[in-house]
Amino acid sequence: MAFRAIARAGMSARAYRKRLYTGHRKRMKTVSLAPLFEPAIRMTSVLTPQTRQELIEAGSARMGASSVAICGLARDCANSLSRLIPAIEALAACFPEHRIIVVENDSLDDTAHVLNTWGSKNPAVETIHFSYVGDQCADPGSGGWFGHNRIARMTFARNRYLEAVKEPAPAEFMIVVDLDIWTFDLDGVKHSFGLMDDWDAIAGDGRRYSLRHPWRPSVYWDSYAYEPATGFDEDVQTPEQIRTDQVEIARQLNRGELLPARCAFGGLCIYRTERLIGHAYGLIENAHPDVTVLCEHHTLVRSVRADHSDFRLAINPAMRVRYASARKLIGQATRRFILRR
Repeated sequence: MAFRAIARAGMSARAYRKRLYTGHRKRMKTVSLAPLFEPAIRMTSVLTPQTRQELIEAGSARMGASSVAICGLARDCANSLSRLIPAIEALAACFPEHRIIVVENDSLDDTAHVLNTWGSKNPAVETIHFSYVGDQCADPGSGGWFGHNRIARMTFARNRYLEAVKEPAPAEFMIVVDLDIWTFDLDGVKHSFGLMDDWDAIAGDGRRYSLRHPWRPSVYWDSYAYEPATGFDEDVQTPEQIRTDQVEIARQLNRGELLPARCAFGGLCIYRTERLIGHAYGLIENAHPDVTVLCEHHTLVRSVRADHSDFRLAINPAMRVRYASARKLIGQATRRFILRR
């Protein structure tokens, strides 16, 4: 279909992609913080070295007087877990009261063993194991990255930790971390807590090198979970928007300002738990054949917004998350290229 559209337009594929990208950038609007945040905070001022350090220190003090549940999903990520466990424990140690809740299913590597060993050494770690069998959960199947089957399974798994967080007594904050990332910046988390009066949820600036954009050092990776503050064009998320947003969001965050959004995750997101009571992850149909449903994060946030119209969510460029190293991604791409020959 795309090829026929290009042929009818009488242009090269490269020219078509350029027109598509330029048109999407024109449709995206830069939203000032004032309508969504009181007081409005511009990161151009808070990212000066002195102010940044003050916010990190203030955030560290606030974390030291709060409780947290750190949650994540784990499947076939034993290597990244071994690297992330010290970072997660360092994050948990910033709070006097903390829980670490990990949901694992159907791993073929040593993920389950790594988690069980971790739990035996750290009483704060709670691991929930299950397998996708029977009628208790979403059926396995294909459908692609943006397909119904994958998101149904993610929804089921995420609701397991969300249920655990709420019992017996919810912590003040829930931090959700992707457990297959490369690393996250602990000072960035402290920085976000330094801005605690100005958000109900704050998402990380998750970056990854992309072979689709080799001229850029990194792109904002988790654009599937992102919805701009102005909403989707015609209320539909498209593959073109997802790809274009990877570049456009990174460009906006490079300005050093909080980026308000209707929804975002970015590999790490902090929530005020009280806002999540009575809400859950779910499925939202999307009117596009290649993106049949929205990411499960959209459902949770939309449900919260239905009850709390003043819900404030933004991406913090100071809370950097790194999905993978460029060296690793280039190595993977090289191996795939060789195997296809």
